[in-house]
Amino acid sequence: MKRTLLILLLFSSATACKPPPLEEPPVKPDPAEPEIDEAESDKSESVLEETFTFEVGVAWNRHHDFGADGMRHYTRVTLMLYEGGKVRIEDEGKLKRSTLDNTYGYESETTEWSNVWMGTWAMQGHVMVLELQLFGRGCEKVIAGLEGTPETMQECEKAPKDAVLECKSESITLDSVMISLAAEESGEVVDESEQVVEAWLCHRKGKHNNMAGTPLSWVFGKGVCLEASSGPSSMARIYGPCRDDDPI
Repeated sequence: MKRTLLILLLFSSATACKPPPLEEPPVKPDPAEPEIDEAESDKSESVLEETFTFEVGVAWNRHHDFGADGMRHYTRVTLMLYEGGKVRIEDEGKLKRSTLDNTYGYESETTEWSNVWMGTWAMQGHVMVLELQLFGRGCEKVIAGLEGTPETMQECEKAPKDAVLECKSESITLDSVMISLAAEESGEVVDESEQVVEAWLCHRKGKHNNMAGTPLSWVFGKGVCLEASSGPSSMARIYGPCRDDDPI
């Protein structure tokens, strides 16, 4: 109850709660996408230098005169930098959107994905540049109605074969409620001095800011795992420390 009240302070128009932990996603390889060859992957990697993690945790429901809608969105992106300029990114997640219409009934759309990107990284001045190729992808998209109705499989969004990310160092202000929630779950004491952290803020270079997975920007905290959240009344993100109970 305490946690629900905290979330309501953030999103007054929504009732937010975290669903039970998700099971390991049954992501099926997309035959149009390359499959991951772990043996080949190991050959291209050297000594791990740094690892960064970015998560998204969104859960809300919204009621209308004509029905309701909601979202559950949990993802994790792991950035691994290796000596010699090699890089590997693992992006996995699940996004579920649902609508309940008084006239047309209930429908949900659930997408689960697991992407692996590999390539090189280099510093160009104060910017970290990641030149990536899609090394492997699995994705499954399911449209469902009320319990007992048949599910429909749909084709997932196509992922780009390659992409260049530009990551700039930025100061990120953490949301006080998200800090309190993370501290409450971990049992740690909240340190007000840690409300501003340094992070790599990564965008895709060019006109297409999309990676067919976790929405960009990817925000990798330096020395801390960062989680982004948002509500139905605003697409603006807020940030906090990653929490132990996130289902990914």
